[in-house]
Amino acid sequence: MSKTGYSRVYVKGGSYYFVDLAHRWHRLCRVDEGEPAMLRALARVKDRDAYSPETMPGLIEAFRRERLPQYAEITQRDYELMLVKIGAALRDIPVAMIEPCHVMDLRVQWADKPRSANKYQALLSVLMSFAIEKRLRAMNPCRDVAKLKTKRRRRYITDAEMLAIRVGALNTANGHRVPTGQMIVCLIDLAYLTGLRMGDLRQLTWRQITDDGIEVEPAKTQHSTGAKILIPVTPEIREVLERARSIGKVKGTTVIHNLAGAGYSKDGIETAWQRACARAGVKDAHFHDLRAKALSDAQRRGVDLAKLQDAAGHSSVTTTEGYLRGREIKVSALGLRLPRASNSSDQNSTDTGQKPAANSANR
Repeated sequence: MSKTGYSRVYVKGGSYYFVDLAHRWHRLCRVDEGEPAMLRALARVKDRDAYSPETMPGLIEAFRRERLPQYAEITQRDYELMLVKIGAALRDIPVAMIEPCHVMDLRVQWADKPRSANKYQALLSVLMSFAIEKRLRAMNPCRDVAKLKTKRRRRYITDAEMLAIRVGALNTANGHRVPTGQMIVCLIDLAYLTGLRMGDLRQLTWRQITDDGIEVEPAKTQHSTGAKILIPVTPEIREVLERARSIGKVKGTTVIHNLAGAGYSKDGIETAWQRACARAGVKDAHFHDLRAKALSDAQRRGVDLAKLQDAAGHSSVTTTEGYLRGREIKVSALGLRLPRASNSSDQNSTDTGQKPAANSANR
């Protein structure tokens, strides 16, 4: 048996063989048929093996067909991009041979972004659980790898910053009006007044606005808690809705729409938000921070934690607490006084920093 110069391709008994990572031998062709014939056969074997259930690309393809459609549209799009990177990183490792060390190797790509690293590990864990259901492995290697510690985001958008961003959405740096600025302001106002996520506001339709209020089933929790939220239409919210209805062509579908009446994409809103922040001179402000501002301001007005949890659609109060940010200042009420001596001479010595004089009885 001799090596050929190609990875895991050997000559044995006058034929070319390819040995995969599971140590299975695949006969390619006879040596006398030539190297081009061997390469064509090698390509066929690799293509066949790449999408077999035992490989990561094959597992990912099955996951796309069977599980991905169950997630919300926004989640599907994010997962599609992540699955491509996971598949590329683990392409040559059979599903049954993935170990905790491979999980840690995958995270290295996002070593400076612990939140992203944890997201990739979480999705890989979902894939490994899917593999267990398919009887392709017995254990989930991701569970033996502790997630990276992340720093809690404490950014709070002040009232002045929010007002400045609204102005930045309406006007360019040269003072010209932005054609879509009024609708972006409506979006910002609704995000604050309702505490809803961008995706839910982007997909909000006029049909969801009833006499009882705004009926929302958050996309992020549709397949987990299935929480539904009813938001009363306050005078402030009604005014924003009337503003939105008066902008551009309203085709009876989405509340937040462009001048032609079509809905906004996630990228379109994020671009408009970033430009508004840049014009306002507001740094490190995410659109999602408006949700944190809404919950934080409501708490300061006296709304208790249980009601905040219901408004946010959170299954855990701990998640709600993670949104509470800003200017909470703890008041110290110790009320202490400096120690004072028991007699006047000692008190005087304390005030002057001198030792008390000896009395006559001690002279």
